[in-house]
Amino acid sequence: MWLTVATTLLSTGFIIAILQVLYNKRWKIMFTLQGIINRVVEQKIKRQYTYDVYISYEGNVVYWIKERLVSKLEGEWGLNMCIRERDFLARISYADNEADAITESRCVIFVITPGYTLSPDHTFEIDRAQYERIRSNLETVIALTKDIKITDVPRNFSITGTMLMTNSLIRILFGRN
Repeated sequence: MWLTVATTLLSTGFIIAILQVLYNKRWKIMFTLQGIINRVVEQKIKRQYTYDVYISYEGNVVYWIKERLVSKLEGEWGLNMCIRERDFLARISYADNEADAITESRCVIFVITPGYTLSPDHTFEIDRAQYERIRSNLETVIALTKDIKITDVPRNFSITGTMLMTNSLIRILFGRN
């Protein structure tokens, strides 16, 4: 009988001591757990991009892109750009290269010229950018236009007359220089 009473009192005292310590340290325990949870969630949310900028363009502006845009964005601003001639892998299909590059980019720049609007190849890039924008993987879409009217911008940029990429589409006109 003594053994039962002693064991009961000892285990009750031990449990009360543990509960007392937990109660006294409850805020420290809660803040520590909250910090661990926040770090795990932030690591999942914070996305690491391979490229800062993906550029979609037609062949007739390659010189301007390589001489002006690349030197400005990579040279002066320190951004990492994806340019198809330089960064696409040869063993992977062109469409897969485009899809992967857009997915791994923080921003997409469309350089829209009359030749760009005539090429059906760029429909995929526009659609992929819209898809990534809907999934919230793409932060900004910039459309640079040259020698083109706003009515000639590809229809893929809009659905039922409203921009699909509202609040993230920036349109800039650039001249010959």
